[in-house]
Amino acid sequence: MKGDSLAWLHPGVTAGLDAGRASRGPPPPTVTLTFPGCAPTLQGCIANAPEGALIQLATNGPIDEDLDIEKSLQLRAAPGFEPVFTPFSTIFALAPAGMPRHLLIQGLTWEPAGSSGVLEVVHGTEGQFDVEILDNRFVGITGGTAGSLVTVSTAGTPLPAPLGPIALSLAGNEFDVPSGTETNPVALSFTSALGGTVRVAGNTVRTADQRQQSAIDLYHTEGELAVEVERNVIASANPEQSGVNVYQTGDGSGRIVARVFDNLMTGFDGGMRFGVGFYASAGTIDLTVLHNTIVSASLRAVQVGGREDLGGHASGIIANNVLVFSERSDVGIHQFSDTVMERRNLVTHIGGPDDAPEAPSPDDIVVTDPQFVGPDDYRLEPTSLGINTASIELLPEDIMSDLDRNPRVAGPAPDMGAYELPCEPDSTEPHCVKQPSCEETGCTTADPCYPARCINDQCVVVEPIGVEHARCACDRPTPSSCPSTPLLKASVAGPRGPAPTSSAPPPPPAHLCIRACSRAPSRPSSAPSWESTGAPCWGRSRPPARRTSRPTSPTRASASGS
Repeated sequence: MKGDSLAWLHPGVTAGLDAGRASRGPPPPTVTLTFPGCAPTLQGCIANAPEGALIQLATNGPIDEDLDIEKSLQLRAAPGFEPVFTPFSTIFALAPAGMPRHLLIQGLTWEPAGSSGVLEVVHGTEGQFDVEILDNRFVGITGGTAGSLVTVSTAGTPLPAPLGPIALSLAGNEFDVPSGTETNPVALSFTSALGGTVRVAGNTVRTADQRQQSAIDLYHTEGELAVEVERNVIASANPEQSGVNVYQTGDGSGRIVARVFDNLMTGFDGGMRFGVGFYASAGTIDLTVLHNTIVSASLRAVQVGGREDLGGHASGIIANNVLVFSERSDVGIHQFSDTVMERRNLVTHIGGPDDAPEAPSPDDIVVTDPQFVGPDDYRLEPTSLGINTASIELLPEDIMSDLDRNPRVAGPAPDMGAYELPCEPDSTEPHCVKQPSCEETGCTTADPCYPARCINDQCVVVEPIGVEHARCACDRPTPSSCPSTPLLKASVAGPRGPAPTSSAPPPPPAHLCIRACSRAPSRPSSAPSWESTGAPCWGRSRPPARRTSRPTSPTRASASGS
């Protein structure tokens, strides 16, 4: 099953993301130049550099130039240097038509930065455009112009030819936007048809009192785009927008396949509105929100909305997260509730007097105190109800570490949220007791109610996920009618004896049951629904509805809803 862990949710996403990863990494430069030395000015060095050159900045600055790049180029700090640009120095990079292009911007600093347009990248080629924006710092803001520090966009229409795919990696950057500004850190704005991959990973973002776009804002129209947002730390005091906002619009043919996992998002001083917001105005969003910790949203930790009447559609799952202290409800699925599923999250579910809170999923664990380690440390204590209670059945096999890069399953089951409580080898702590190794057991069970899975060489037994699983995988009316303790095969069953046998036909994988039963929750428990429904629905997105009218002035928005 390696590599196929999400195929049942989103066909083709694994292949698409693998293709994007394969394309990342700077190609060997055609020539290496060093500034100062290659020309009197850095712009002169860029102008004279051949296609595909590497320019190393062997200076700490300050560099006081506006740079224009219209070729494949690598621009990065030389070893041992931290180049600093003056506040209003900017970089504009265009991938012109004619061939595939590659751009690397790495290790540069603006402290403070100008209020907008510091780094602007435009995709304009019919070839593939590989973009790497890595390990840069944008700390502090000067000036009063509203806009974005970093923008990656598509060239406007009309285009001489369709744009080639993009492979964008925005990773390891630091953004610190102080109060009193209308600047947002990152805007990814693809208004022309565009496919490819986007990876936003390992960034540290702090925003305060902004009134513009979200901390990380993605806007997409046509084409198929695979997006991963992983291991970012975002702190926001923006009560108007999200930590991460994903917006799909256009003519209805576009599709975003988004995975958001292992992120920490916290609101302070009245923000953030949503931790993660999805809005499908037209076209499709396939979303997977797993193992995030989202704290103190001014409305909801996760919000899903859209316009089915304009051809918008969303499907996917929100699971294994710590979603706590939202001022209204922790999860809001305002449209597409038949295709977006909430499963097994640790929530506080406070709700507000002016907003009837959505009921949490029956599989959620509702607490008043998630038991964080400290006021600014959002790791869970060993006694938290989020320890060893996440669903391993919903954990993709390629997510094998947490936000700290510790192994994702340290004990007998995964922990909720972005952090896994680590265990020392041979630890006897209760939360660290491991399951038998896969080699010892063969990792099989005889009880279809509890399928087994090998992960980190532990044979971990998947527990039922609600009534749907009980009816479908177990052919039983309630989860409580399944065995209270999972049983491995007889060779490791110990004093409990061999696992019970079942005369029922072997069920399909549990994810088929979850989806099939959720489609028909009233199906009598005596009739296993997987026999009737067959293939899973999460693996198939329905065709977008045809738009009957087009708005006269479509507006850009975040995942709205109150």
